[in-house]
Amino acid sequence: MRVVSPMSSRLVALVALLAAGLPAAAPADAAGERVGVNAAVNTDANGTPPNAATRKLVIGQEVVHNERIVTDAKGQTQILFLDGSSVSIGPNADLVIDEFIYDPATGTGKMTLTAVRGAMRFVGGKLSKQENAVTLHIGTATIGVRGGVFVADIQPNGKAEVVFVYGKAVTVSGQSGCAQSLYRPGFAVDINGPGGCPDSPHAAPPGTTAAILNQLDGRAGASGGATTVPTDQTVANSPVPNTVSNNIQVSIQQAGANAPTAQPPAPMVSPPQVPTNQIQVASSQSQPVVSNPQPPQPPPPSIGLAGSFDNTSIFPGPTVSPLQNTSLSNGTLNASVSSGGQQATFALPLPAGRLTTLPPAGIDAGVNGVWGPLTGDTFLSADQSFFYADLISASFNAPNFLGPSLLVGGTAVPSSFFAPTGSTRIFAFNLPQAPPTIANFTGVNTLPFFLNDDGLSDPTPSVSPLYLVAPAANAIGDSSGSTRFLQASLSLTGAQSGQNSALMLATGTVGTLQNGGPLLVGALRGVNAGESYFSPISSIPDGNGNSLYGTSSGIAGFGLNSNQYVLGSNGIATPGTAGPGNGTLASETEGPSTFVSNETFPIAQPAVATTLPAGIGASRSVNALVGFFGGIMTTTATTPISNSFPNAGGNAYAINGIAAIGTNPAANTVTAAFASFGLQSPATGGVNSVTMVFGPEQSAFVDDKNFGAVESRSVPSQINGQNVSSSLYMVTANTAPPPTSFLPTQSICSTCGYLQWGYWGGDLTSGNPASPTRVDHGDINFWVAGQLTPVSQLPTVGTGTYSGGIAGTVVNNGATYAASGSFTNTYNFANASGMFSGTFDTHNFNGAVAGGTANGIPGYAGTITGDNGGKTATVVGAFFGPGAAETAGTFAAHSVANTSYTASGIFGGKLTGPIH
Repeated sequence: MRVVSPMSSRLVALVALLAAGLPAAAPADAAGERVGVNAAVNTDANGTPPNAATRKLVIGQEVVHNERIVTDAKGQTQILFLDGSSVSIGPNADLVIDEFIYDPATGTGKMTLTAVRGAMRFVGGKLSKQENAVTLHIGTATIGVRGGVFVADIQPNGKAEVVFVYGKAVTVSGQSGCAQSLYRPGFAVDINGPGGCPDSPHAAPPGTTAAILNQLDGRAGASGGATTVPTDQTVANSPVPNTVSNNIQVSIQQAGANAPTAQPPAPMVSPPQVPTNQIQVASSQSQPVVSNPQPPQPPPPSIGLAGSFDNTSIFPGPTVSPLQNTSLSNGTLNASVSSGGQQATFALPLPAGRLTTLPPAGIDAGVNGVWGPLTGDTFLSADQSFFYADLISASFNAPNFLGPSLLVGGTAVPSSFFAPTGSTRIFAFNLPQAPPTIANFTGVNTLPFFLNDDGLSDPTPSVSPLYLVAPAANAIGDSSGSTRFLQASLSLTGAQSGQNSALMLATGTVGTLQNGGPLLVGALRGVNAGESYFSPISSIPDGNGNSLYGTSSGIAGFGLNSNQYVLGSNGIATPGTAGPGNGTLASETEGPSTFVSNETFPIAQPAVATTLPAGIGASRSVNALVGFFGGIMTTTATTPISNSFPNAGGNAYAINGIAAIGTNPAANTVTAAFASFGLQSPATGGVNSVTMVFGPEQSAFVDDKNFGAVESRSVPSQINGQNVSSSLYMVTANTAPPPTSFLPTQSICSTCGYLQWGYWGGDLTSGNPASPTRVDHGDINFWVAGQLTPVSQLPTVGTGTYSGGIAGTVVNNGATYAASGSFTNTYNFANASGMFSGTFDTHNFNGAVAGGTANGIPGYAGTITGDNGGKTATVVGAFFGPGAAETAGTFAAHSVANTSYTASGIFGGKLTGPIH
């Protein structure tokens, strides 16, 4: 292999850099291993482990996987499981622990029990907080537990009664698939015989719960093997972590004698809507399970409306002010505000459940002429928990002209919603486009957060939802910082010199305001025609310290702006140097010739709950991906060919090399490092090596196909081994797919199973960032990475033909643009050689590649020619997946006679048939 040195020398260092961010693999419990202990035993109770003799149960004794527990007419026992669950069984009971798998590091696993007969009480622990993780078989029926406590009386003749005591839900299913769910304490279902269906939920008859509990609780002369009889309250107060009830005794009393005697009538008002933008993932490999909707119930107690007004007017400058005297009445939002030295009272039309566009001429809106008639959009969620209004003065001649501004608010999401559930939760939010009048004024909102001062026109840009991913074991906004968000947008129109493009990425974490609620805190990065965008980004808190609005069912929406916050190690967000209300502005550099002239602009963007796209969260794995990157960078260290074309020839150079990417689904983070091959072009201005480092501080891992990061805060990027400042982005192409006009399948390899690819770019700044000695800039460039084929799985005979796509960046006679193409590589594994041919940017390339390995990495490299010798390119690739099922790599091309054409990028594809 001809390019052994750069490939081998940098890969080890990159993988080592990622190692600290990858979690250890989860342990697996096997049959016969310890699953819990006996916490209380009243004689006589016996256990029969698998392939062992029956033993008398004693307190503190291990309970093992697949053990059968049997009690006599006086027997009782209570079992504490490793996840914090407890099961109490009464006299004449028969219970088998069929399955128990639990990973304490993640709180994930599975529990399956079979109860043949007897009275029992189940108190859920960590496993019960996952969907479909805890199942109890009772004859021909099953009980599914979702974070709850229930009691049951199971008869050997197939009859059973199940009473819900506390928690989220218990579902009882019959043999034919019929099912009933219990949500309310004190309600029950009955099964009247083998194969029967559960009847409709009904109030448990008075005394039912107490009668079952009498068979379980301690009695005179029986101590459970201890001086003090363990009760459920003892369990709740014990070191056993995270049982579902903080006050089980009160819950039992409520579900017992004081239970209602009849099912309450259906409420006359519409039930709160359950947002469809949330999903729960039981484990890193499982298919997602949509959260169960709650049954109709009365609306929550009235909570006062609150909100903020983000006035982004240029004069006297952006300010964020709390709304006052806020109310909703007869489809009108009433609020007052003191902003920009003005006092105003709003009266805005706000019909529930839809977007309302104000007339272009504007409405008075009750502002008493302060800003003149206002136009824009207003929105109120169907459950009336979230509202926003994009507003602007309808006329430029209005007194005290109001620039595009955002009014946002609602009811604060209850703190209980942010508690961990034992499952990963993923939410999706649309970023609505502002009305045309606002876009025409500032150019904002061709893409979210984008200043469209260059006339970018794209009616169908690729705009992802904003994904919010919350971990299984931590609360949203806690000190772990493991709740993350990700949003990316791409516009790519036209081709070659007629192409316009832009990419924006927002990512970060969720902290908590002191004495307030969770707050999104992160970074915005983007590129457009040689320009760079960078800004802090955060959700907008109101005067009460809340920024997320909705109900106990979920987050309905929030606002985003460029105010700066700093997260402490305790997860508390405090204002930065340009904090809330101080009018932080996003910045845009004005081109690669100087990189010192910045234009600032405001950000004011609503986010509205939406349905989670299909497949999001389906696979979340610990990954250590290795691959390649390629692209074009321009630098201020060399002179452009002309001021009219600052990207042309003289200051543009191709860059490519090795990419290493690590994903951590437990922390929802991404770490990546890109290290270049040796750079030889005079256009680099003396640069011969570049290393770019991304994440994990401001990054987000949604799933295996959707993740992104900006520059690392803890590990600096480097040029020639020297630390430099950076403002970088990397994100998967799946998050913001390219248009079909660029790649017909919107992927370099739409059917590949072992490769991921995406975009990268941004700035590397040498010297003082305020007065840099040089800036090296990348627009929309490309990377590809995956699971390398081990040497032991490489074929040693036969020939395989691979085909796929190419994506790269070009500088051609002063025009910079992204281009695509296709390739074929026919590779002979017996003699480690191949023929590589492809079409890229309408140019044809072909030539031989030679194979080999470096540090155990299978690959190939070669120099190929294009346009009948007018162009030359280097190709470096490797094999991915079992049996070398796929291939990917990087290339760099240039014109032979002059510097008019330079290109670099990536390719990826798969076998078109068997190796033979």
